[in-house]
Amino acid sequence: MFFRRSETQNALSEGDTFQRRVAHDLVETARVNGVTTGPQGIRHVTFQVSTPGLDTLGDQRILAADVFSSMYQPTAPTTPWPTPPLLEPVSRSRDMSDTPQVL
Repeated sequence: MFFRRSETQNALSEGDTFQRRVAHDLVETARVNGVTTGPQGIRHVTFQVSTPGLDTLGDQRILAADVFSSMYQPTAPTTPWPTPPLLEPVSRSRDMSDTPQVL
């Protein structure tokens, strides 16, 4: 009996990011540029590959969707850092008479 993993192929969409561990401390990031179906009905993923710190521009590659899904795992959704509250500017004309002076 054969099983298909159609749910992972359907989950691929343009702009999604995936990662795979290439070496112990080297992670490759793939950003999906598009998903197309070839003449034989095989879905293909066009993606941009980059390695943070080494190759930030990356290069474009094409893989069959099922091969891509077996090699790359989706990245965890990131939540943006909260915006810090604005600080009031420090006035430089404050009275310095009550602060101790170092001689």
